Parts: sequence; C-alpha cells; structure tokens
Amino acid sequence: MEYKPEDLKRVQETEVEILREIIRVCEQYGFQYWVYGGTLIGTIRHDGFIPWDDDIDIGMMRDDFEKFIEVAPIALKKGYTLQHFKTDPKTPTYHAKVRKDGTEFVEWYARNMDIHQGIFVDIMPHDLIPEDEEERAKYRKTAEWRKQLFIAKSVTDTTITRGKKVWIRTLERRILHVLMLPFPKKWLYERVDSYMRQYNGTNSHMFTTRAMKVSENTLEDVFPLQKHRFEDIEVNVPANYDIVLRRNYGDYMKLPAPENRISHSPYILKFEE
Repeated sequence: MEYKPEDLKRVQETEVEILREIIRVCEQYGFQYWVYGGTLIGTIRHDGFIPWDDDIDIGMMRDDFEKFIEVAPIALKKGYTLQHFKTDPKTPTYHAKVRKDGTEFVEWYARNMDIHQGIFVDIMPHDLIPEDEEERAKYRKTAEWRKQLFIAKSVTDTTITRGKKVWIRTLERRILHVLMLPFPKKWLYERVDSYMRQYNGTNSHMFTTRAMKVSENTLEDVFPLQKHRFEDIEVNVPANYDIVLRRNYGDYMKLPAPENRISHSPYILKFEE
C-alpha cells in the first residue's frame, strides 16, 4: 500500500513512542544502544526520520542485547511486546522487535503468519568480526547463508517488493523453504546464532550486525556514544558518526533520487483505537 501523508506521520509517531519505551528500559538497566543505518542518517541529516522512512533501527552489542531480551518481557510497560525467537519461536526474523499492542503493520512477506504484527522498532545484535578482510568475507558469506536458511524456514516471500529482483528472490526463498521443511527451526536458529557470535571474546576491534558489510565498524568509531536529537527526543549515536556514515553510505548528506526514496509500505496498517 502507498501511504497517505497523515498515516506515515502517525506510524513515525508510534515508532518514536516505542523507542522512548526501549530507551527507558535501557537506561533503567544500564544497557547501551545506538541508532544506525537509515535511522542514523535521518538523525544526523534531518534531526529525525528520513522524511519518507517508516522504521527505526537500533543496535546493541551482543551482551547488552541478550540482557535486554531477558528483562524486556517484564520490564516493558503494558502495551508493548518483545518479539524474538526466544519469546516467539514463530517469528521469521533473527533479530528482535518491540511491537505496539493494538496496532498492525503487516509486511507483505509475513502477511500469512500468525504472529504479533504491530508497529515496531527493530533491535539488532552486534558481534565482533575478524579484522582480516579475507576472513571477514568468508564470515559474511557463511553467516548470511545460514541466516537465509533460518528465515526461509518460516516464509516463502521476500521483503523486496520492487524492482527486477523480486521474482528471482521470491523463487529462491520458496525453493529454500521447501528444502528446509525437514529441519527443526530451533536447530536452524542455533546454527546461525552460534556462527554470528564466534568472534566475541577475541581481541578484534571490528564488529557488525547480522554479518552485513554495510554495518561494519570499529569499536573506536562507535564508542563512547554521544547524544543527538531525533524528532522530540534524544538518542545515542556513534562517537564518530560522520566516519561511520561515510564509510558505509558515502555522501550521506545528499538526498537520493526520488525513485529511490522507498519505505516499507505495509500490506496492512491499523492504528490503536
């Protein structure tokens, strides 16, 4: 579906509300988080959302992420739900989400799933990775493959909804889905999870989330975190956010062409009554 301007604004406001609750829990328990990806671009370039964006991504190092997963089910205020494989084994994603109860934000790929599909904020675990580029390339390839097998166990469609790759990606996912039918989902989760974590505890100064090259950074460029305005709140951003953004996105202050200004555009959208 295409957004009405007032609906996009309301989605963004709901996500800020969810983020505010996540921040409250993080500050209460001493967990470090930061905004990254498109959310970080919006924070620096717009002091808030990229105008057409409809999601918020935050990151945590693995230790804080696991502690958050443990306490969130009881620490979050009524009206918010933590969704992660450990709390909802039917979820198709490897990372975690905090969803707003009483709302719906159903993405196309998950339209047939019997899970909580409220408006959400994504929380991504970050892990140490090899400093050697050749080793990192191997890590990325294998981790991504294991992650895709885990996702394909639950869904037959892709998050990509536009462009020439849609049918190719959809076909790939449906083939993998059939191939994964004999394998327990818990086993697939443990395979990707253990692989993602394997360099934690080493002396590496590099880390990423979900084996994504676009999110590879050094500990020194991210920590210590600093504050920056995001809409009507303050959020944590990397210490050297300009270096982080230029490394991963180039000239991030330049607006993309109109045809590349793409949001999630949910299949079903409902707000709390």
